[in-house]
Amino acid sequence: MTRPGVAVSDVKVLYAHTQSLGQCRKFVERCLPGVATVASLSNSAAPAEAMADDRPAAAISTWRAAEITGAQVVAREIADNLSNVTRFIVLARHGAPPTGDDKTSFCFGFTTTDRAGTLVGALQELAEAGINMTKVESRPSKTLLGQYIFLVDINGHREEAHVAQALERLRERTGMLKVFGSYPRWRP
Repeated sequence: MTRPGVAVSDVKVLYAHTQSLGQCRKFVERCLPGVATVASLSNSAAPAEAMADDRPAAAISTWRAAEITGAQVVAREIADNLSNVTRFIVLARHGAPPTGDDKTSFCFGFTTTDRAGTLVGALQELAEAGINMTKVESRPSKTLLGQYIFLVDINGHREEAHVAQALERLRERTGMLKVFGSYPRWRP
């Protein structure tokens, strides 16, 4: 999107969140070659930043952001993969009650000496409880080289007895476990 009256061929700078710049790389290379890119904190902030720029600027953002800022949409469906989705979270003061069709997100890390089978043993707690793990991702802990934090999503609510028991056993095995929350599963 751009300020009204600015054509794609006039654009000198493009504002977007870094993730979106990567997800729309082919469009940017094809339609905006040589245009400077500026990483915005979010795609919601990008249109306002583009509109405030003195240069002919564009932003990758949402339809709603275009409505709010008065920007004109000059291209749509620009993602390299049109089936790409982004996951957002909502923070609340109180947890969501169980619905019978929930997910739980948590992270864990190890405080013990690294040895073969440590991760497998921890994840085995979920398998033995019959809990389906839908995502596991590792990130450097940034405290010690070679130490990782594991981000996990499972099916089930943390208040369900079998889930609560498995999480407690996982806590005992890992030394560090933080439950982010349980919430109703999204269904398309």
